[in-house]
Amino acid sequence: MNQQTHTYRDSTLNLAQADNYTLLLQIDNNSFAYAIADGNLLLACETNCSLSELTDPKQLYERLTADYKSTVISLPAKAFVLIPDSLFTKDNVAEYARLLDVKFGEKVVAQALDTQNQVVYKVDEQLYNTATKYGIKNIVFAPKGWMYAIDRSEPSATDLFLNINSNQVEYAYYKNNRLRFYNKFEFNSVEDLIYYTIFVSDELELSQQSTALIVSGNITEEYELYKRLSEYFAVVMINDIRVLDLPANIPSSQILSLSALSLCAS
Repeated sequence: MNQQTHTYRDSTLNLAQADNYTLLLQIDNNSFAYAIADGNLLLACETNCSLSELTDPKQLYERLTADYKSTVISLPAKAFVLIPDSLFTKDNVAEYARLLDVKFGEKVVAQALDTQNQVVYKVDEQLYNTATKYGIKNIVFAPKGWMYAIDRSEPSATDLFLNINSNQVEYAYYKNNRLRFYNKFEFNSVEDLIYYTIFVSDELELSQQSTALIVSGNITEEYELYKRLSEYFAVVMINDIRVLDLPANIPSSQILSLSALSLCAS
């Protein structure tokens, strides 16, 4: 799927006041996106930026090197395992890491995902080293903000959330105010994505006639993918969760996983 590109700058952006702002960095394998927020107001964002700007910023030098109040960085996990708090101890991180089949050039990260779960995941070591330039303590599991935004929206037990970007789809399911399922898959066609969606709903024993697919990311109601999902599920809708105040020309659903990183800021 072709990625939509968003670029925005609010007229009130003043990097001399960056100590009041939050910098959000969403790093992927081949590009990154950033956003600058002042509280709940989006001041700037850009998607599909070159990774070289992170290591040797030129066009984005002023925005990436300003002295921000806080920074949040998400990194794509190559593999992960979720562990309930009741079973997790820091002493066992090495044992959990064995489940990830860590190879040379990969780095293991362990951190809290929410109030009930820990996550242990592996990332590309080169990307990790790039991210540490912006603060090692600021790195979070890539979908953490998106999941936090869903959780606080008090989702129904008949809601299945999808986030679609490039050729990856993520699924999250909540029941009784608890995360019950999260996973992600790579897909190469609309048929692949439909297969995974039906597979996940069946695993969760969710009826296609009563389940609402709530979709965010690189998708609109006009996309073939949206229309095809509607052939199999009675309810398909664009995610309307808003985390930041955005300009009218940027649909909140399309940058939800980026803007929701603001919920992870300390």
